[in-house]
Amino acid sequence: MSFDDQLCVSEWIPFHFEPVADLDASQATGHLRTSQRLLETLLALAENANSSERDSVSPGVANELARLEARCDLLLELVNRVLGYFEKMPPVGEVVLCAAGARWAAGSAEVGQSGLMTLHLPIGPQLPVTLPVTIEKIEDGQAIGRFMESDSAFEDVFARMVFRRHRKAIAESRLPK
Repeated sequence: MSFDDQLCVSEWIPFHFEPVADLDASQATGHLRTSQRLLETLLALAENANSSERDSVSPGVANELARLEARCDLLLELVNRVLGYFEKMPPVGEVVLCAAGARWAAGSAEVGQSGLMTLHLPIGPQLPVTLPVTIEKIEDGQAIGRFMESDSAFEDVFARMVFRRHRKAIAESRLPK
């Protein structure tokens, strides 16, 4: 897998790679499908929040919708904090994400090692996304891993998330500091 020919986004987020010696295909597929459903839901929520449907409603209704959305956002944030209270968040580190895999500081990772990468993506509620990864190579102190048992449906969803994060990073870089 080459990161040079894919759209990637570099994130500083809480994440952790846990080697799993006997991670089989059915376990990997289960983690991947659960994460795919979570990402689809979070992306759908984000897309609905940014939709142009608000332009077609009256200002009073738009204001009420904005208030309801703010209340829901606050409720989600409170639930996030409660969940975060009980779950120890992994350390923040740099991870480069693309549709087929990830790159991160190798640490004690070894080529051929399989495991679970837990990401706390900055979209919607900070729910952990757990992805099965096999380390393909270590280059310049960076582990390069491919998502196990991934198919085009998962890669499409993950690529859409990467694209949205990449587009947001570009927009934020254009803002005055």
